[in-house]
Amino acid sequence: MEAIRCGVPVLAWPIRCDQYYNAKLVVNYLKVGYGVADDLSQMVKKDDIIKGIERLMSDEETRFRMAGRKSKFDRAFPASSEFDSNHRRRPILKNFLINGTSYDDPTVSLLSSDA
Repeated sequence: MEAIRCGVPVLAWPIRCDQYYNAKLVVNYLKVGYGVADDLSQMVKKDDIIKGIERLMSDEETRFRMAGRKSKFDRAFPASSEFDSNHRRRPILKNFLINGTSYDDPTVSLLSSDA
């Protein structure tokens, strides 16, 4: 989520636990990144990493989609003293994760496939 908040495309390299789900979210649904390799049951090679980075750096469409996601995150999680506490942010994050909607405007879907 930090990468989306900062507008940085992701080269997903899941190793364990929820990283596999996050990688699927980033690569298949949000389409703001790529997997480091097609077959993660095989050892990831140096060339896989280099190719993935080059692909990310040259993909204007992915960067454009990421900019759209960043903009939606900025609207959903405003940077103000009202939201400085993690305790205060928890309900906002919960609403986003469950409904995919903004704090300010629940009709704005942050997870919609449009950028």
